[in-house]
Amino acid sequence: MTDDSNKPTVLFVDDEYEQVQNVREYMEKDWMCEHLPSGEECVSRIRQGDRWNLIIMDAQLPPGKLHGLDALRLILREVPQQCVVFLSGKEVYADHAIAALQAGATDYIQKPVRDMAAFEERMKRAMEVCNQRFETLRDLGVLEIAKAVFHQVLPRVEAAYFRTDTLAAEATDAARKGLEKIKVNLMQAEKYLRRLTEFNPKEIRESSDTADLRAEARAGVDSIEQLLELKLDKPNVKFVKPDEAPEARIRFDSRWPSLITEILVQNAAEAVLASERSEKEVRVDIQQDPDKKEWQLIVEDTGDGIPEEVRGKLGQLGVTTKKGMGLGLYLVNQVADMKVEDLNPGTRITVSFPKA
Repeated sequence: MTDDSNKPTVLFVDDEYEQVQNVREYMEKDWMCEHLPSGEECVSRIRQGDRWNLIIMDAQLPPGKLHGLDALRLILREVPQQCVVFLSGKEVYADHAIAALQAGATDYIQKPVRDMAAFEERMKRAMEVCNQRFETLRDLGVLEIAKAVFHQVLPRVEAAYFRTDTLAAEATDAARKGLEKIKVNLMQAEKYLRRLTEFNPKEIRESSDTADLRAEARAGVDSIEQLLELKLDKPNVKFVKPDEAPEARIRFDSRWPSLITEILVQNAAEAVLASERSEKEVRVDIQQDPDKKEWQLIVEDTGDGIPEEVRGKLGQLGVTTKKGMGLGLYLVNQVADMKVEDLNPGTRITVSFPKA
C-alpha cells in the first residue's frame, strides 16, 4: 500500500467533471485529489473545517451558481492563505484574469490542459508563490508593507495637489469649482496616508491629548460627504450628524478621531449605496456610556447588514464585506474598543473612547 499522508491535497471545483477528469487522473499519483461541482459546496466545506493545499476552480460556473470570483472572496475570508488557481474554459479575457489575480487568485489558466507535466509543475510553483507571499506578509506585517506603499503614494498625492493650483488659474469658473473639490479630497488623502505611516496603536491609546469627539465626528462626516460629491456628483445618501454642542471631551490622540469617523462613515455610505433599499441613510451620534466613563461614537446605516459569513469577524485583518483587506476596520479595532452589531437590516458600529 502507498502512504498518502504526505501527499499534497488538491480540490477541483468544476460543474463539468469531464473538463478536469484527465488532469485529476494525471495528478492522482502524487496528489490527494477531490472534486466538488460548485463554489457553494466548496465554501460550505471550508466553513466546516476542511482544508486543501490547493484549490483549482472553474472561472465560469453556471448561471444561478456562486460566481468564481465571489467564491474566491468567500474562501479567502475564511482562509486568507489559501492557494486558489482559476481554470477558464473560455478565452482568457485580460480584465477577468486581472480581477481574479487582484482578488487573491495565485494563477489563471485556460482549459483544456494539454501538457500535464507542465501544468503540474505550474501548480507546485503556484503553491510556493502563495506560501512565500503569506509568509512574507506574516513576517513583515501587513501594516509595515502598507507603510512602505504609502510612502510611494504620498509624493504623487502631493504633486497632484499642487498641480490643481496651476490648472485652476487657467480654468473656467465651473472647472475651478471642480478642481477645488479635487484639492479638498487630495488634502484628506494626504492626511489619511500620513496617519497610516505614523500608526502606533499603543501611542494612540495612551496619548495624553484631548479632543472634542463631537466636533471631530462632524468633521469626519463632512469629509466623506465631500468625497462622495466628487465621486458621484449627487450621491443619494442622507447623513445625520451629531449636534454641535455640548462638547464630548475624550483623552485620545487628537489626530485620529476624525479619521476613525471617516473610516466608519465611508464603510456605512458604501453599504447603503450598494443596497437596493430605498432608504439610504447614515446616522452618526455621540453618547455617554451608562457609567459615564466613556464617550461613544455610534455609526448606523440602512444597508443590507452584515453577511453571515463575516459576523463576529469584522475588525480582523483580511475580513471585509467588500473588496480589499478590511484594513480600515482593523485599524479602528487596534486603537479603540469597537463593537459591531447587525441590525437586520443595517449595521451599527460603536467605538468607545475614555473621557478626558
